[in-house]
Amino acid sequence: MHDGIRKYRHSPPVTIRWATPADALTLGVLAELDEAAVPEAPVLLAFVDNELWVGMSLSTGALISDPFKRTAEVAALVVERGRQLTARDGRQFALTGRRRRLSAATRYGARAQPRWRSSAFQRYL
Repeated sequence: MHDGIRKYRHSPPVTIRWATPADALTLGVLAELDEAAVPEAPVLLAFVDNELWVGMSLSTGALISDPFKRTAEVAALVVERGRQLTARDGRQFALTGRRRRLSAATRYGARAQPRWRSSAFQRYL
């Protein structure tokens, strides 16, 4: 085997999925470890190497995690996946960004330009 491949650090597999009634006991143990309440349904779970590390309620945003593991990166993945699942459609986010630029521009008395009409882009026209 090549030395570069042997030295490569492999990450354990991460699985993010919906909680099922069969996960109630495991979720209860995780909540007890975190000294928090079991999150309200619907709940997303993150497993690392088939071991539950993170649970997040999509209705309240409450997040529980194993305090004895480094869960920050896995929790960020679960939060992002939850955001993706609760987004209504892509158009809403495109309009939100435009509205944000318009409101910032009107606050400071400037005129908001679409991103593709920025001054840096106009140099090439």
